[in-house]
Amino acid sequence: SKRKELKAMSVDELKKALSKQGLEAAGKKDDMVETLYQVQLLEEALAARKNDLRALPIDVLKKQLAGRGLAAGKKEDMIDAWLAHEAKLVEAATGYETKIEEVLAKMKAELETKTANDLKDMCADKNLKLGVGKEGRIETLLEDARAHGEVD
Repeated sequence: SKRKELKAMSVDELKKALSKQGLEAAGKKDDMVETLYQVQLLEEALAARKNDLRALPIDVLKKQLAGRGLAAGKKEDMIDAWLAHEAKLVEAATGYETKIEEVLAKMKAELETKTANDLKDMCADKNLKLGVGKEGRIETLLEDARAHGEVD
């Protein structure tokens, strides 16, 4: 498997491969192997997606691009534009999720300063299950905040 091939590489070879990808060439060998493995998976997925787009008839491709507000042109240019557009959307979604996680971490830190009884009262005020302890109540409150858009 690809992971085995990467594990067979020396640390220096792994560092060179990571540097070639523009990634940080540091850390434990297993971490470097996993990073390179994930990069390979992404590259394979991108190549497969590009092939799927190449298989589309040009008129379908033009129509799809127009629906996304992208300009038509040569087929390869349209495919590159489509892939760049998708990458932008993924980046935006990832950034959004990161912000949510940051807000939840901040909320958790604030909740951890409260007593178990305060947390119990907060759960009761929101008609949430009261749980059996501080950690459980904090998790319940965080889940509720996420579910009800309080972290958006």
